[in-house]
Amino acid sequence: GTSNIMKILHITPHLGGGLGAVILALVAKDANDHSIISLDINKNADWQQANADVYNGAYFFGNFHTFLPERIAAADIVVLHWGGNHPLLYDIMVNFHFPPCRLVTWAHATGIHPPFVISKRLKEFPDRFIYTSPVGAGQEDEVIWSTVGVDKFLNLKREPHEGFIVGFTGTADFGKLDRNFIKLCAAVNVPGVKFVVCSGDSQQHLIDEAKELGVLDRFEFMGRVPSILPYLAKFDVFGYPLQPKHFGTCEQALGEAMAAGCVPVVMDNPTEKHIVKHME
Repeated sequence: GTSNIMKILHITPHLGGGLGAVILALVAKDANDHSIISLDINKNADWQQANADVYNGAYFFGNFHTFLPERIAAADIVVLHWGGNHPLLYDIMVNFHFPPCRLVTWAHATGIHPPFVISKRLKEFPDRFIYTSPVGAGQEDEVIWSTVGVDKFLNLKREPHEGFIVGFTGTADFGKLDRNFIKLCAAVNVPGVKFVVCSGDSQQHLIDEAKELGVLDRFEFMGRVPSILPYLAKFDVFGYPLQPKHFGTCEQALGEAMAAGCVPVVMDNPTEKHIVKHME
């Protein structure tokens, strides 16, 4: 019978970046009946291929006040994806009445630096509060590592190429990326070096600074790419300098690059130190 199939409802601020990739990969690989409420409207279209019913921009539905409790009541398990201080997420947590449900919060931000702080109230809100990484979690806390899966990166054939390529994939926003990114790249003294940036975020701030420093010819800003596989196959080094107080936990981009055999160069922030072991 179908009695073993559970109805799992995911409530997430959005389906972008690593957070969205993790949720979409999870529902793709699991046999239960998943549905996803994305509070904000997603600009990218990845969610349209989801193996689940996706309610895109549900917060702005005219009937949201009745829609949300109905969906929660119909689910066997509700997973609230906490990716930091998203106002729409906090609005439903503070101002909505959740009907009785089995509620899990999965934290996709470390909580070790303000403003992304995991308060006692936040941890007590669900039945189970689970971290995505041991970074930020205490000894007693439960951790379930979040991943998109690295299978397709493991047997990636390295592609011979001219010059020396330093690649970056992921968030280009300074909430995550180190503000000295362009200066660091400009200081690299390797003949024929090229810096390739693949990101769904606006890269205009980086382009402007590269122009200002007269090093634009060293860069290729690719914007959002359909697949990062052909890029990772060519990167000699994965140059991934994140700012010291970033909120990231499992860093999907870093895991993918390492699985693809691309050597990471990172800052000694707590998250990166947990993922990358020096010279291993």
